[in-house]
Amino acid sequence: MEKRWLRCWLLGLVTVALAGCVPERRSKAEKEPAPPPKPELSYERRTIGLSDVHIIRIPAGAPYRVLPAISDTVDNVATFAKREEAIAVLNGGYFDPVNQKSTSFVVLKGKTVANPQDNERLVNNLEMAPYLTRIMERPTFRRYRCAGQIRYDIAPATELAPPECRVLEELGAGPTLLPQLRAEEEAFTASKGGVMTRDPIGINTLNARSAVGLAADNSVILVMVAQLPQEPYKSGMPLPALAGLMRDLGAVEALNLDGGTSSALFFQGKTHIGKVAADGSRLVRPVKSVLVVQDTRRN
Repeated sequence: MEKRWLRCWLLGLVTVALAGCVPERRSKAEKEPAPPPKPELSYERRTIGLSDVHIIRIPAGAPYRVLPAISDTVDNVATFAKREEAIAVLNGGYFDPVNQKSTSFVVLKGKTVANPQDNERLVNNLEMAPYLTRIMERPTFRRYRCAGQIRYDIAPATELAPPECRVLEELGAGPTLLPQLRAEEEAFTASKGGVMTRDPIGINTLNARSAVGLAADNSVILVMVAQLPQEPYKSGMPLPALAGLMRDLGAVEALNLDGGTSSALFFQGKTHIGKVAADGSRLVRPVKSVLVVQDTRRN
């Protein structure tokens, strides 16, 4: 009887010791913490001076992509949004409203689909001949794939992609707003003896404007500056003020897009028009190219 009791006692000690070596099972409440949610796109509307400013931010790492789209003819931003399954659309590059051909580069899936050199009204215009080289080098908003990662950039159209990077999409416009305004260097203006002799986009006049910017962390900032219906001639922004606004919003690089009657932003089912007529009504003009924001969780 005593030996049997001793054997049972020793067996109990071994069982307790072994139990201490078995990893403790976690309850459902003690599972590994879920990864933090990805940052989300944000939209805000501000009144700045005599301007109605629409701002969309796409944080780096957010589940969205920003890329260009182009129409065979011209379309409004809402039509682009439906076709591209986009949650936001901002008007894009320059075009000739007469022949509806782009005067800005557009690259989709690594293939050039719009080249200013193919626009005969541009290349055969003798007045434009002195500026053609610089026009073909105007800056573009780019989307790269670099070693498996997506990056955005603003660079001259003729600049090669960085090492280990491939251009996926590209949209030309201009002039460069940041790090500094380059209107004359990019042939948007010309001057002689300190007097401006050419200024087709009215860089110092109040107007509806559109722009895209990049923050230091590669977040994308889309901006559309709309005029006020009650002040059709005294509202909007000149380009230097737009550059300052982009800097205040955190952009370190920024590119002006087509403006005036082209300025329009579509977001969450609503179209915001930038240009105002003398009677206070909104002026809507279909455009050739745009920047679209797509939710990668849906596309």
